[in-house]
Amino acid sequence: MRWAKAMYASKYVTYQGVDPDHALIASSLTGAVDLLDARGMEAWLRLLANETDGFDKSFLKGLRKRGYIFRHKDEEAILFEELASAFRSSQLKHPLRFAICPTYQCNLACRYCYEGQLPQVSTTTLAEQDIGPLFSSIDCIAGSRAGHRASIELVGGEPLLPANKALIARIFAESSRRGYGIGVVSNGVCLAPHFAELLREYSKSLSFIQITLDGPAQVHNSRRPFRNGRGTFDSIASSIDFLVAHDLPVRLRVNIDRQNVPYLSQLADFMQSRGWTDRGYVKCDLAPVLDHRGDRNYPYLVSEPELLESVQSLVWTDSHLGTIFQKQPFRILRHIDSVIKGEKGFPSPCFQYCEANSPNFFVYGADGLIYPCGEAIGNPELAIGRFIPVHEIWPEKENVWRTRSIASIPECRNCNMAGFCGGGCTYSALIQHGSPHVGMCGHSQEVFELYCRTLAGNVLGRHDGQGQSAGLHGREAASRGTSGRSSAKAGQLHKRP
Repeated sequence: MRWAKAMYASKYVTYQGVDPDHALIASSLTGAVDLLDARGMEAWLRLLANETDGFDKSFLKGLRKRGYIFRHKDEEAILFEELASAFRSSQLKHPLRFAICPTYQCNLACRYCYEGQLPQVSTTTLAEQDIGPLFSSIDCIAGSRAGHRASIELVGGEPLLPANKALIARIFAESSRRGYGIGVVSNGVCLAPHFAELLREYSKSLSFIQITLDGPAQVHNSRRPFRNGRGTFDSIASSIDFLVAHDLPVRLRVNIDRQNVPYLSQLADFMQSRGWTDRGYVKCDLAPVLDHRGDRNYPYLVSEPELLESVQSLVWTDSHLGTIFQKQPFRILRHIDSVIKGEKGFPSPCFQYCEANSPNFFVYGADGLIYPCGEAIGNPELAIGRFIPVHEIWPEKENVWRTRSIASIPECRNCNMAGFCGGGCTYSALIQHGSPHVGMCGHSQEVFELYCRTLAGNVLGRHDGQGQSAGLHGREAASRGTSGRSSAKAGQLHKRP
């Protein structure tokens, strides 16, 4: 069979020019990412126009091995279903994660809190006698998944409130007794003065302690003050100093939006001056402030394309930021970014958006209910079970979350970006549309296009003396068994060898 008479361009391919002589081509189905030069660009556009005569067979073979073209639509559909089945099977092998929210209260009044007014108006807190039923519920789920590793994460509200110290100690003890790693998500203001001894005692069980610092003092204090308006920066910095000094695993988080992005360089300078970035225990991530509710009440919200442009412009003018804030903050770009950096990459395609869609993630609320998502806590209508007074999982409500994927959302099945974005946030779909079967892709296409254009001044700026660009390494095309390492004819489809 001649290739030219039997070719179908995959609907999951994204093609984006990055400068007059180069284009990035990517498949959200197979995960392949490649750089086309001028000849390759011309050939791809001819394929889309059904001009199939005179093609180099090795180039077509390369496109097929990478998953950019198929013999027919059914072949692509079969691969999609195979990958979807493999994804579902692989999920059941992942570790269990139990997030415990011991209280809905918080001592801060963050302006953009994703929990809304819940931490300010709710006094709901677990009692020590609730810890027994809580871990009985965890044991029930873990027992049904024999052989699975598991971990505990403390979330809030604010879990490390001084009044809850005995409660936290009990959770630590029960987790450690079961051999579970413990993660803590805290605002950090009470950590050093009230929880230092407890953290040192369980240091071998701690997998991470996440603390948010949103900029230099004046910026951070305007965003994350105490409820009385007093600043929190100094208290948090002291807690981070303590964690670093005792080699405890710190994960710093910066929630970014229009207000604080211009101050990232100052924050990085402060972190370096304290010696935080010199220690391998400290990692720092940027996280966009998102509007999952759709109410747009926060004045510094900005679209993801605009935020991406601001962040990348800043990194280019202050290159040391890239060594401090290493994780790609935009979900839609994490695979592409991992390819460019030569990392192993993320599983492809991304059938689901986040852990809320995983059968292995459970959030235990202070109200005795079990939730699939940290943003859903305090909203009983979104609960999927309970642990007080007895353990129950409600399959019908759980399946609303767990079965949602790009395979179940009609508009996603035909979207070229679906395998990169995972269909978007389930919580957003339910809150804004009352249905999980709606894609919440936001500005995915615009973010991807902007990122590709910026490559012209980054990756494509590195040419050899003859002007041939550095290639991008495509990822293995999963069930197709291709390695993505065999090069098509030079000058058309470039990959790192």
